[in-house]
Amino acid sequence: MVDRTKFAALVTARRKARGLTQRQLAEQLHVSDKAVSKWERALSLPDIELLEPLAAALGLTVTELLRGEALPPETTLPLGEVESLVSDSIGFGRLEQARRDTAARRRYLLRWVPCTLLILAEIAVVALVRGMPPQQYLATMAGGPMLAVGMGVFFSLAVVLGFPERLPDYYDENRIYGFSNGFLRMNLPIRLHNRNWPAIKAAMFWGCLGMAAAVPLADLAAWYLAPPQFYQTTWPFVILFLILGGIFLPVILAGLLADRRSK
Repeated sequence: MVDRTKFAALVTARRKARGLTQRQLAEQLHVSDKAVSKWERALSLPDIELLEPLAAALGLTVTELLRGEALPPETTLPLGEVESLVSDSIGFGRLEQARRDTAARRRYLLRWVPCTLLILAEIAVVALVRGMPPQQYLATMAGGPMLAVGMGVFFSLAVVLGFPERLPDYYDENRIYGFSNGFLRMNLPIRLHNRNWPAIKAAMFWGCLGMAAAVPLADLAAWYLAPPQFYQTTWPFVILFLILGGIFLPVILAGLLADRRSK
């Protein structure tokens, strides 16, 4: 059984002995200093894929790290104890990942619900300004505009439910440009890894909602300013631009900026 208190004490002592701050240790492991702080306060354990780099950064073996104590050289542990330590670390890692994903979904849902309600209210206001009942306005928006609004709301919810907080380790070890989780699939011209994934996830979420909110405003501006033939000639291209600009461009830019900051 992994003793969190002993684990925390050993990590803290070894980090200080090697002259590292929590932030410096976090940067070596590509995690946040908050994660290191939680380890040292015995609030959580690192994911299993971080055990080896963490042990190396602290000058320990993985076994010493899991036992929470430095061992004399050439110490041999019973096989059963080693298996128990590894099993516990895997279980804790999966539990922590599940907790992080659940907490992230809750945070995003607390943003998605009011934003979606605001978009619906926006459509009602635009219909009122144009002097139409909401149902009649929705009928005039049928096709491309309503498809764009629906895509924005739906894909932002898909981000909440289908995008994990952390990608599997093989994303950090290989050049992978796509993500798939059931029906949710995404391919980008930039490599995906855990250093740019949080920024990509946030950009996808807010970009989709922003695009959904921009369509009624663009329609209102066109109604005021554009000539009548605008809806037959230019409006479909405006919708296409809003879709591409709202979903893909922010994601790509966010990923590139995150890559630059991580170097």
